Amino acid sequence: MHRAEIMNRDDIRLLGEKYVAEGRMAKGMYDSILSNREDFFSERTVDLLSRAASGTPVCNSAVLQQAATNGNKVHVWLYDKKKKESFLTLQPRNWDPIIYNSQVNDPIERYGTRMKPVNQLSLSQLTDNDIKNDILKEKTKSDNVAASVMLYVLLGIVTGCKELYHAIDSKAAHSFDDWSGYLLAFVHSDVMKHSDRTNQGTSPFSKSPKALLMTLLKFVPVSHVRNGAGFVCGPLCFAGFFSQDHYPRICISNGVFPAPEDIRDDNDI
Repeated sequence: MHRAEIMNRDDIRLLGEKYVAEGRMAKGMYDSILSNREDFFSERTVDLLSRAASGTPVCNSAVLQQAATNGNKVHVWLYDKKKKESFLTLQPRNWDPIIYNSQVNDPIERYGTRMKPVNQLSLSQLTDNDIKNDILKEKTKSDNVAASVMLYVLLGIVTGCKELYHAIDSKAAHSFDDWSGYLLAFVHSDVMKHSDRTNQGTSPFSKSPKALLMTLLKFVPVSHVRNGAGFVCGPLCFAGFFSQDHYPRICISNGVFPAPEDIRDDNDI
């Protein structure tokens, strides 16, 4: 099955052509391999042999291996209550360094991973007592509802784009007083429920999904989503989250230029 799948991959064929051009493989050998593939591994045979097979994308494998090599740790700013000062230290992650690490071969769709939906952010679980006694006391319950609108969109974007998730994970240092670590931990514990739990007792991000949600709401500026009695949540509203100092690989834009053909034709994409 492994041989059949490999020989039907375009990247493997291109690699063979490259080896032939560089003189690292005889053309006769390459032609023989292709001939054997066509004789023994028809498209139907490959589908039958590889159906429901699982694997990990090469990019994800590299990220996971690099994280394991570094002890799966990230730099985190913690706060010392006795000394009343913050300090930088290495902490084990409370999340995976990248998401969608398992792909399943589908007979029709080929390799792919089903996108994980973000659950409704129900604020009914937040009581007035929670708001009064916790970090949300500076906002009213109505303000927290407004903040949850923007947070829901942000979670959907990050969960739907593993590259964006990884770019956030690659931040030089996460902090007890910033949103990045809490958001990654929330995605890991509430959205990617199939992942192993990685909670670390000494980490500020080692919290239940409810506690992580309450903490995240603290970092959402309500002024960005309020528009009178309604809500506004456009692309530039997220610019405050992704400063170039902390996220040099992320750029916020009003749109994609030049516009793809599907957009110009007013088609959904």
